[in-house]
Amino acid sequence: MKKGYPIPLPVDALMAKAREIADVDIVDHAVVKPLAIMHRSLCEEADLHEAGALGMQNKLISLLANRLRMQRDFARHSKIARQEIKGPLVIMGLPRSGTTKTHKVLAASGDFNWMSFWQVYNWASFSGRPNETTAARTKEAHDYCRWYHPGSPR
Repeated sequence: MKKGYPIPLPVDALMAKAREIADVDIVDHAVVKPLAIMHRSLCEEADLHEAGALGMQNKLISLLANRLRMQRDFARHSKIARQEIKGPLVIMGLPRSGTTKTHKVLAASGDFNWMSFWQVYNWASFSGRPNETTAARTKEAHDYCRWYHPGSPR
């Protein structure tokens, strides 16, 4: 007998919802296969509770919408891809391995540029226009944190 809750929307509906939210009419063929694998795993193996399944669905839609906005911006502003990035430092690791602490220490030093959570959560502008206000992007990130925190307070 299957345990847990599946993600309510199938892959094609997730992608359609992301296009609607992003207001970007691009069909992102490159993401279909990896998304289908992740979706199947979350539905069949993750043993999510009901709120977790809905939360993962919303996270996937958010990631897809951000990806579409980024693709829109690259298409409109090809010079983005030619911008030089000097010496990026990427912090990666498994959960509970010290990556957040490392990020906070480096950010506090003043020697590094760093990204706030809202910038990581919504890295692409909503409208694609220069100098867009960040209010909607920060609100969406704060709403996610308010939803997430009660289930993972530590």
